[in-house]
Amino acid sequence: MLTRRPRLFNQTWSRREPMARRKGSWTGRCQGCNHLERVRIERLLASGASIKATARKFAIDYHALRRHWVNHVSAEARAAYIVGTGATKDQLEAIVADESLALVDHYRVVRGGLYRGFGAASEIGDCNALALLAGGSRGIG
Repeated sequence: MLTRRPRLFNQTWSRREPMARRKGSWTGRCQGCNHLERVRIERLLASGASIKATARKFAIDYHALRRHWVNHVSAEARAAYIVGTGATKDQLEAIVADESLALVDHYRVVRGGLYRGFGAASEIGDCNALALLAGGSRGIG
């Protein structure tokens, strides 16, 4: 008489049966780096748009876009998107080091950053970011 061995947990999958393919299968290529609108995506993220809303607008996986932003976009590139494409690292350091700006100039810099963030949030339809930048406590939509 033959007795059957009990099946262990890790023996439930046969080698012949393929497992279901994982969502967003790994291809070795960054979705952010290979996207047709990479510059626009990075400009929006640098100006304050949320990763979640940007990923939704451009149909990219949130985690893939976050990995791209953290691992593939350098600090110098982020600063260049914020200040402009013509600024070098030395020019950015000079801007940061210059503390002789008048109070009105400081407000102008802050207001410019807020308007850039507001524009980016408006472009991708991020209602929560719009409400936060506008100073409201409720969402818009």
